[in-house]
Amino acid sequence: MKVGIISYFFPPNNSSGAQRWSKLAEYLKDKGVDVFVISSIGDRFGGEDYERFGLLKRVIRIYPLRYSQPYRFPVHGKLNLLKFFIVLDSRVLFFVKYYREISAILKREMPDVVIISVPPFSSVLTVRTLLKLKIPYIVDLRDVWFYDPRRPNKLADFTIEMWALKNARGVFCINDYSLKEVKMFNKNAFLIPHFYNPKEYEVEPINHSDIWVSHIGSLFNERDINPLINALRDMGLTLRLVGPGSERFGGLGPVERRVAIREMVSADILVAIFGEGEDQKYVSSVKLFEYLGAKKPIIVISPKGYIKRVAEELGLGICKNSEDDIKRCIGEALKGKYKPKNSDKYTLERVGDEILTLLQMICKT
Repeated sequence: MKVGIISYFFPPNNSSGAQRWSKLAEYLKDKGVDVFVISSIGDRFGGEDYERFGLLKRVIRIYPLRYSQPYRFPVHGKLNLLKFFIVLDSRVLFFVKYYREISAILKREMPDVVIISVPPFSSVLTVRTLLKLKIPYIVDLRDVWFYDPRRPNKLADFTIEMWALKNARGVFCINDYSLKEVKMFNKNAFLIPHFYNPKEYEVEPINHSDIWVSHIGSLFNERDINPLINALRDMGLTLRLVGPGSERFGGLGPVERRVAIREMVSADILVAIFGEGEDQKYVSSVKLFEYLGAKKPIIVISPKGYIKRVAEELGLGICKNSEDDIKRCIGEALKGKYKPKNSDKYTLERVGDEILTLLQMICKT
């Protein structure tokens, strides 16, 4: 079986969007699948990791297409007039520029099935070529699209999403709210959560004598970490911030993946934070699932919806974004509470096997 993956975000890009299919591409390759990837290179959103890119290139055929974008710390979208006129997203020019080249690669490779990783939503422009070549495709919808309140042009979104999804052999969704949206357009919708690879966490932790409470991953500007900072200062504990956006608070900023994993393994407590007023129905935190591999106590601040249900299922600490509640949760974590329970269902092996079975089924029909 030959599988093509169209994933704009892919190493060397180091954003959360690059992690899902870089790990799954490796997994499918290890299972004997012939895999190739069409991606961008030069977009520095989320930082870059050329070490991981080099490792992947040794085992997977990657077609990296140059598209330079400067680094910026992660921000959630703001409702503005410009967004109304940008029907898809800011990466649409990449798919316009490389439309012919992507088409030529697909025609040359002629895979049994193609997986389109979305967002960017402009990735679905490749559907036109896939339909023309009669190549079956799956859309992996990592964010809600039409239901996302940050996107004002509902008519355009509905029309484009319907066109892209109705012709897909299947759609992978990252939460139940996304599943509800997709079923408007395609009945073959599957909930495929994020996951972690246990092998990545077999690293030597960093030696330290103080207690580290660590936030590792993108720190969106809508998420208020001042209550966390104040609570840890009062408790005499060290706050460790690593990842895009953390540099605003004296953190390490973007780092290579191996460094991020080592930071997770070295933490005494891991923290995931969400905004109090943030609508979480259209997101699913990659960070929360990747924390599971470190086997450390995890505290989730202000979760809602699907994210809260996952946290409850795993027995994680849940608190409001207030100094007192954060102190309570951290105190309980220091006593041994909130280590993940029954997290094996979110391993790469479990999720990868489900995807492999679905791909085999689709290729037979």
